[in-house]
Amino acid sequence: MIGRCLQALIASDLPRALWELIVVDDGSRDGSVSIAAGHADVVVRLPGPPHGPAYARNRGAEASLGPVIVFVDADVCVHADALRRIAWAFARRPELGAMFGSYDADSPQLGDISQYRNLRHHYAFRREAGAAETFWAALGAVRREAFLHAGQFDEWRFSRPQIEDVELGYRLRRLGYPIGLDPTVQGTHLKRWTLRGVVRRDLFDRSIPWIRLRLAHGSSGRPGQLLFRPSEWTDTALMGLAFLLLVLAALARLPALAALAGVVAGAVVISSVRLFWFFGRRRGLVFALRMVPVHLLYHLLSSLAAAWAWVLYQLLGAPTASATVRAQSEAGPRRWPPHPRRTEASFWMEGGAGRREG
Repeated sequence: MIGRCLQALIASDLPRALWELIVVDDGSRDGSVSIAAGHADVVVRLPGPPHGPAYARNRGAEASLGPVIVFVDADVCVHADALRRIAWAFARRPELGAMFGSYDADSPQLGDISQYRNLRHHYAFRREAGAAETFWAALGAVRREAFLHAGQFDEWRFSRPQIEDVELGYRLRRLGYPIGLDPTVQGTHLKRWTLRGVVRRDLFDRSIPWIRLRLAHGSSGRPGQLLFRPSEWTDTALMGLAFLLLVLAALARLPALAALAGVVAGAVVISSVRLFWFFGRRRGLVFALRMVPVHLLYHLLSSLAAAWAWVLYQLLGAPTASATVRAQSEAGPRRWPPHPRRTEASFWMEGGAGRREG
């Protein structure tokens, strides 16, 4: 995938002399370094096991020279005009702290689950265009000044792909930096999702940490990038109710409760009719119908995550880094690559960050 990602960047219509290409190799075991060396201006190699995207992006940002830092995941192929649109947005709005784009709706046929995720993402980001309350780093950009002021990604607490970008966005907003969502800045997502991967990603790496963050510090405005609107919260609650009714129906052997659960799930489908209409226009009626159980699973996972996150927060409070990482960070030994750094601007810290003046 890295080869296709880099080829797409090189094909950008923003003149190559105006930007630099930095690739961070976070413990890969394939030929990624050799491929990157043929395209990149700088390749940063991180020895040892993977350190996670927060850590890797921070090291790449430290190696960069420009006033705006663009992050692109290795499984994303940007459109030819993406970098130009980003550069134009920051030039037009000097106050803009960060911005991000969206997956396109024309991803390769990678299976129903992958298609559902990419199309739902495209649909949701398109209707949320404009001011945003958080950040998305698969195809996002941040002004260097704002990135350093916010303390960079929280590599201390996020040692694997989770909500490190969402959390950074909250800190940027608390500091007063505007964030924009421009769905015309697009990239093709190449990742092939499996059902197991979706459950793990949505349940343990996105929804639960994100909800624990909101429980710990509340919301700084609109909901974040997992559940966009009040209707999404309602659908999630309804699917949780439907699941509970099914469990009670099985335990009590009451078919009426199972039928009621079906009615509740049907209400979720009806409330999402515009999304299914979008699916139908893009992939056809049969595909839209196949997406109904996938969509219900998405909301079921969100409801389970909300319940589990609430329990974890009541028992453990806000997430913390491991004892080893805390000790290394506080001791501060000088080495390369550096130990994960603790940022005092972290949204998880008590008191949060102050607002930016001006």
